[in-house]
Amino acid sequence: MTTALMCWVKKIMLEFVRFQKEREQILGTSLV
Repeated sequence: MTTALMCWVKKIMLEFVRFQKEREQILGTSLV
C-alpha cells in the first residue's frame, strides 16, 4: 500500500464517521 492511498483511505473513513455522527444527531439517539 502506498502512502498516498493510505492517506486517501483515512480521509474517506473520517468523512464517513463524521457523516454517521451527523445522521445520528438528525435521527435522534433513540434509534442507535
